[in-house]
Amino acid sequence: MKNNILLSVFLCFLINNLSFCVEEKYHVGICGDNVGYRYYYDSHILHVMGSGSMWNYDGNTLPPWNKWKNGIEEVIVHEGVTSVGANTFSSCYNLKRICCEEGLLRIEHHAFDFCYGLRFVDIPSTLNYIGNLAFRETKVLDTIQYRGSIKQWCGINHKDSQIFMYARNVFFQGKRISNLVIPSDVEKVSNHAFSEANFVDSIVLISTTIIEDSSFVTIYKPAQLIGCLNGVSERGQQWVLENGRLTIIKDEEVRIDKSWKKYGAFLTSLSIIGSNVSLLFVDNNNSYMNLKECTLPNSVKSIHPLFFKACPHLRQITILCPIPPTVLWPEWMEFTLHEIKVIVPENSVDKYKEHAFWQKFNICSCGHN
Repeated sequence: MKNNILLSVFLCFLINNLSFCVEEKYHVGICGDNVGYRYYYDSHILHVMGSGSMWNYDGNTLPPWNKWKNGIEEVIVHEGVTSVGANTFSSCYNLKRICCEEGLLRIEHHAFDFCYGLRFVDIPSTLNYIGNLAFRETKVLDTIQYRGSIKQWCGINHKDSQIFMYARNVFFQGKRISNLVIPSDVEKVSNHAFSEANFVDSIVLISTTIIEDSSFVTIYKPAQLIGCLNGVSERGQQWVLENGRLTIIKDEEVRIDKSWKKYGAFLTSLSIIGSNVSLLFVDNNNSYMNLKECTLPNSVKSIHPLFFKACPHLRQITILCPIPPTVLWPEWMEFTLHEIKVIVPENSVDKYKEHAFWQKFNICSCGHN
């Protein structure tokens, strides 16, 4: 009898402890009206399951895993979940992998920003929206796998997610992309679709394809625009873009403004034509990463320093003006000027070499006056 009592007590103890172990194996909760999660402590994997959208979070409301978010190493968003909410996994410093199954439509703003350990992202072909700064500061992100086509990616509503800023290997439909060719049947490339896409070795775009202001912004890899474009800018400047060379025809002030910002990645050279160019200016928010050389007319009188700042890889300037143009606020210059070759009229070499600003460049003669 006594032994039976002891056995019963032992079995109750064992069952209670086994239940405790099972309970401690994973943690469950809700993160949407019809969406829940299960986090496994041993594998450090968080599964998001259910149907519909996850909740959005902000500074006043925090996700349910906030206290132990740094234990999460992998997130799997299962089929049925249609959105990853805003700020959902922000600052999960040890998160390494994100796998999203088909059916996901949206990744909201700041969803994965400051995930410093993130290395791999798997994105379904059903995605149609990526929010602002969704992947900000994911500095070790090595691989992005997108299950859709390049054409599908061009049609996604992209905000400035910064998903490509640090990526080195990007796959579309299982194929690693090194030379990005935008298909001829793509009518339009959405804003930020390939901003900071420096994982590629080259980009090819047909001139008839519509692109937006930031479709290819901040790209310093070779980019080719097939065909010829021309028009008149907002400031009445006639322009022609062909084979990477932008020619602007305008007297008085020439401003390299947002009219060409979207083509910045495709510009390798710039030529200004005008009989009375008073100022060459580049808007501060424009970046012409691939611009290597430019030619300025003999009438140019002054250059704004933002011209140099917006063209950080400029290596040659041909100035046909015999009198060195004034550079406004030269103290704004922040890079090594002697790496830039300045070609000037033969009889003006000494004037440029004696000029307080232009003497910092590598001055040489064009061989004629």
